[in-house]
Amino acid sequence: MRTVLSIAIFLVWATGLWAQNADDSAETARDRGLLQGFIEDNLSDAGREVRIEGFAGALSSQATLEEMTIADDQGVWLTLRGVTLDWTRSALLRGRLEVDRLTAEEILIPRLPQTEGGVETEDAVAQPFALPDLPVSVQIGELRADKVALGAPILGEAADFSAEGALSLAGGAGDATLTIERLERNDTFTLEAEYSNETRILALDLDLTEDQGGILSGVLNLPERPALGLRVTGEGPIDAYEARVALTRNGVQRLGGTVSTESVSQAPDAPDTQDAVTRRFAARLGGDIRPFFTSELRRFFGARSRLVLNGWRTAGGGTVLEEMTLQTAQLQLSGGLELDSRGWPVRFDLDGSLGGEGLVRLPVSGPPLRLETAQISAAYDASLGETWRATAQMVGLQQEGLRLQHAQLAGDGRIVLEGVRQVSGDMNFALSGLQHDDPALAQAIGPAPEGRTQFSWRDGEPFHIRNLALSSGDLTLSATGNVDGLADGFPVSGNATLQAGDLTRFAAIAERDLAGSAEANLSGTAAILGGAFDLNLDATTNALAIGEPRLDRLLVPETRLNIAVQRDETGTALKRLSVDSSAVEALISGRLDETSGTLNVDARLSDVSLVEPRLAGPASVTGDIGWTQSGGLTLTGLNAQVADATLTATGQLDPADPALPVNGTATLEAADLARFARLAGRPLAGQLSLQATGEGAVKGDTAMIDATLNGQNLRSGIASLDNLLTGTVSARLDASRSDGMIDLRTLRLDTPRLTVDANGSGAGAPVQITARLANLGLLADGLDGPAEARGTVRLRDDMGRDIAVDLNASGPGGTVAQVSGTIRDHGQSLDLTMNGNAPLALANRFIAPRSASGMARFDLRIAGAPALSSASGRITLTDGRVALPSLSMAFANMNGTIDLTGERANLQISADGREGGSVLLRGPINLAAPYPADLSILLNALRQSDPDLYTTQVSGMVTVNGPLLGGARIGGQLQLDETEIRVPSSTIASVGLLPQIRHVGEPSNVTTTRRRAGLIQEEEPPAGPALALDLTISAPNRIFVRGRGLDAELGGRIRVTGTTNDVVPSGMFELIRGRLDILGKRLILDEGRIDLRGAFDPYLRFVASTESEDATLRVVIDGLASAPEITFTSTPDLPQEEVVARLIFGRGLDKISAFQAAQLAAAVATLAGRMDDGLLGGLRESVGLSNLDVTTADDGSTQLSAGAYVSENIYSEISADSGGNQQIDLNLDLSRSVTVKGRLDSEGSTGIGIYFEKDY
Repeated sequence: MRTVLSIAIFLVWATGLWAQNADDSAETARDRGLLQGFIEDNLSDAGREVRIEGFAGALSSQATLEEMTIADDQGVWLTLRGVTLDWTRSALLRGRLEVDRLTAEEILIPRLPQTEGGVETEDAVAQPFALPDLPVSVQIGELRADKVALGAPILGEAADFSAEGALSLAGGAGDATLTIERLERNDTFTLEAEYSNETRILALDLDLTEDQGGILSGVLNLPERPALGLRVTGEGPIDAYEARVALTRNGVQRLGGTVSTESVSQAPDAPDTQDAVTRRFAARLGGDIRPFFTSELRRFFGARSRLVLNGWRTAGGGTVLEEMTLQTAQLQLSGGLELDSRGWPVRFDLDGSLGGEGLVRLPVSGPPLRLETAQISAAYDASLGETWRATAQMVGLQQEGLRLQHAQLAGDGRIVLEGVRQVSGDMNFALSGLQHDDPALAQAIGPAPEGRTQFSWRDGEPFHIRNLALSSGDLTLSATGNVDGLADGFPVSGNATLQAGDLTRFAAIAERDLAGSAEANLSGTAAILGGAFDLNLDATTNALAIGEPRLDRLLVPETRLNIAVQRDETGTALKRLSVDSSAVEALISGRLDETSGTLNVDARLSDVSLVEPRLAGPASVTGDIGWTQSGGLTLTGLNAQVADATLTATGQLDPADPALPVNGTATLEAADLARFARLAGRPLAGQLSLQATGEGAVKGDTAMIDATLNGQNLRSGIASLDNLLTGTVSARLDASRSDGMIDLRTLRLDTPRLTVDANGSGAGAPVQITARLANLGLLADGLDGPAEARGTVRLRDDMGRDIAVDLNASGPGGTVAQVSGTIRDHGQSLDLTMNGNAPLALANRFIAPRSASGMARFDLRIAGAPALSSASGRITLTDGRVALPSLSMAFANMNGTIDLTGERANLQISADGREGGSVLLRGPINLAAPYPADLSILLNALRQSDPDLYTTQVSGMVTVNGPLLGGARIGGQLQLDETEIRVPSSTIASVGLLPQIRHVGEPSNVTTTRRRAGLIQEEEPPAGPALALDLTISAPNRIFVRGRGLDAELGGRIRVTGTTNDVVPSGMFELIRGRLDILGKRLILDEGRIDLRGAFDPYLRFVASTESEDATLRVVIDGLASAPEITFTSTPDLPQEEVVARLIFGRGLDKISAFQAAQLAAAVATLAGRMDDGLLGGLRESVGLSNLDVTTADDGSTQLSAGAYVSENIYSEISADSGGNQQIDLNLDLSRSVTVKGRLDSEGSTGIGIYFEKDY
């Protein structure tokens, strides 16, 4: 309401000021505009906007105002409507304000005005302290408001009032009446007051009545929100006045008493002296106020609470409080006080106690506070000496997670009234048993803080604080200082030192892994009221850690911090802010006043790897920031260096402009991008240089940029991109934006293999684009030849939200494409038509190691979001080829169509197998997740083979029904025609695998090739969606297994069920007939079967048996077709070599010749294809040879080599093959380095040679 009254006073003053300089005849429409603008301008300010409507009669005796609003940043908070002012203008000339009537129909205050906060540049300047000037008094005759509406944020609930009153001050007499009624309730407030200087009689009658649930009980948060009543009445001479006070709750008086004042001539003990009494005062109030409080607080007050005050004022200006008593059930406080005319204590005494009957809750705001006992005492009497003493102690304090077992405060000192007045003292406190439910806070504070200090003050001198010491464990604070008086704005000077021996005590409360120790010293001066200061902070830390590994490495072993800052009438100066450690040096300085400011930064890092392990080398940053009220912020001399890269920049920003206009230049020079490879996670390389200038508005729609880039041998690790950026690269961009339109003047990219040119002719005009690629084979293997794209792009509106394109492209192999239409909402919506021919090889980079070739003719339209579901039209495949190396499959003569109709694609594609047969794929796929499909794949005599493993021919149909992201079913029946499974041969001798090769400086294209070949170990991709399986593969006969002497025919049926992630086959192909041949020995197969256990490598098991003289002999071939295992068993059990000898020659090893042993080895090699040293070694040892080796050639022929030492230096070897060729070799070792070799073969050829060998 104070704000409303202030505005009313200003309106009266402004109107009167206008009236003194105007004529009545000037009351025209002109006075309305000028005066209204004058009032609005003077009432408005930063954060406050005043608007006036319907202001009339400014120069008459009656002024009216239809509406006035006052708003802050959050909106209107005050509205006045229907304001009328009846007044006497001529009274202003006599220095009087005479208002007959000031009324308002409505005063709406939905909330209180927003409190201004924040820091302004004016705050950088200290303001000298000065006491405020008080305004002159104002008198109003009659005031009425029909409706005053207060919003809920003001009183806790919305409330409407009416107000009416009158005020008269004239001739030394005054009277006032005020009545406030809450609308739609019986809540009233009335005030009637009257006083006359002539009679010196004061009459006062204040009456507040509020029904239950009223505003006052809600604001006071009284239990049950009772009906309240407050009555203060009194009438009588001011020299002997007594007022009666009564407070009621629900109609029952709960507090009552009197307040009185009386003029007297003297005190009984001091007649006719300066101690003579001039006026006595007294107050006696008491009652049972428990019902005003909750049940828990009523124990504190008890059945009766009372307050008694008795005292007087002396003729010399002193004050004596003879008696002061405050008493409740749990509190007893009594004492007295005497002050001389200068306000110094002549004597005082205070004694009090609290509690004593267990925990009691205290009537204080905030969380509940409970206490067991407390005592306080203080005493001083100048007539007995200069010494004062005070003590206080407290036991058993508890408050919301905080517990204190004991606290003690004690002090003593001197008060000197004679001569130069002074006061001094020693104070100390100690806490024990301090606990907090928050372990972090408990650890930081400690269980037993304590402290002490000394102070002194002499009249006319500052207040001195000496030897202030606070401690808790290894945390200590010591300080000394001075505080001067109010007249100087309470200036403070001194120094303080904080020592923390172990910062881990603050780790939990800071929520950081703090460690180390710290010491800080603060010294300087400050004016509390004026705001001036001159401070210096020195801090040193040892082994500091803040839980940020990258920063912790910068702070050890020791870090020094210095801050020197000053604020005075000229502004605030950051004289120095420095950080110094073994790893970092930083210095910041600056200055700020009302009109300008500067900030200088110089920071250096010894090794950036301490902060970012993926970089190395020193780093630094320097720069200057300036600010002026008229010119905004200016950045000059910014220079940042790291890893042989340098960034320099200058610029300007105007924060006073709401659009935040900015302009600047920047350069970046990177001599070796490989230094940033680990940071980017890519094998970067090359040199880069960038220069850019620009301007614009951060919150506006204007911008301009002109940038140039130059690079040399750039590499990103992306093969397709590196192929285009090899050699020298240059780029240029010149573009601007204004009024929502983009003007792309120049965009050019030049590399030895790619050029792009884009040129515009003005904002919103078409941009001509030309792009040339020297060889499309860089992006699509096998499509060698240049490619080119030309066309126009038009940015139709703000920021390219609507782009019209018309592009034509051409390339090798008949590649042509035309794209035209509109791209809207930054690509969120498309309306494009596309037609042309494109080679399927363009997809090879995305489907590798699979590959495709051929052409696709497309005629499409995309209307809507950039998704397949928005496409319609047809794609036609012509003469295509697809290779699937992981499946050993390839298809040629691929032709067909893909018809797109909204959310559906219909496929009709046929292809011929590489080795014969054909396949047809047809059916629809929904193009929206989960992509339900209804596809069928028809196989017609499709031949499939692995040159080393199998050959087959497949016919039948496979169907795929359901969502491809999970839930679809793959079913069908396949018929295998004549199928041959070859058991491959191999040599007994083996060559070890190549060792693991580490590739150093590997080009990106080599990495890509090795990845496609599966030579790079990568994390297994997650399994795809599980699709149900129900396939039947049948072949009644003609499944032949041949190789290594095996010749068998099988037939049967296999059913594949489960899912694609968990295949469950059942059934098998079983033996129809078969045999096993070994050196003319033919064994009939007893058992044979084939089943599927994964991939295209079937699992085989064949068993052939025969009877010898005293045993049953068996040959077992078992395992994957690509690498079956052979074992020789018998009943009873015999060694394998013994079983083989009996199987081939019908007798044991000890009864066969050396030539038969060679035949035996050849037979085993034929059957097994490979053999470990077990069986072959057993044969070699059995016949007494030094070497026995059997190899099988690609044509199936077998060669046997058998050798032995004739003497220590003569070695002889005989070799023979299955074609009847033999050869004898003889080696004679003459020395460790010289050997003579000779040979003779069955065709009569001979040879001799001398060999020299040397190990080094």
